[in-house]
Amino acid sequence: MLLAADNGADIIGLDGDLAFNQTTLISPAQYEKFVFPYHQQITEHAHRKGVLIFKHSDGNMWPIMDGVADAGFDGFHPVQPQCMDIAKVKERYGDRLCLLGNIDCSYLLPFGSEQEVEEIVKDTIAVAAPRGGYILCSDNTIHPGCKAENYLAMIKAVRRHGNYPIAVKGGIKCCVNINVL
Repeated sequence: MLLAADNGADIIGLDGDLAFNQTTLISPAQYEKFVFPYHQQITEHAHRKGVLIFKHSDGNMWPIMDGVADAGFDGFHPVQPQCMDIAKVKERYGDRLCLLGNIDCSYLLPFGSEQEVEEIVKDTIAVAAPRGGYILCSDNTIHPGCKAENYLAMIKAVRRHGNYPIAVKGGIKCCVNINVL
């Protein structure tokens, strides 16, 4: 992290999965005792260096999400749709964390249709973009199993539906800018 910050990085991603699809790999008490203090130190150091930092962990992070937000992270990736509802994450943490991800790379991008990709992107923007703080990207990586045409459909859909002002369900408009990693 020091090297990245010293060489001009604006944002740092802290890897290290803490969950799988059902729940976290450690209990909330274990997170609080053994991991949270280090997360807090890491985020404080990043902020002293003038960089933003986001936490990456696949899986169901609900049991320790308060800790992730309290540790001082600026963002959270990937909000895996099989485990976490991005609308609920946005409602609870959208004023504290920039959310990244939520576009499924295990089924949608490898096996879905371009039309399905566009609909999911539109729906995700509608629930995650209001009030800002959302970066649209896959829920993990763009791996070799993802169809190139679906990746391109995701990019085209975010360009088509992710520029402000954003019209969301119910006719409400939201002025935010969506970025694609």
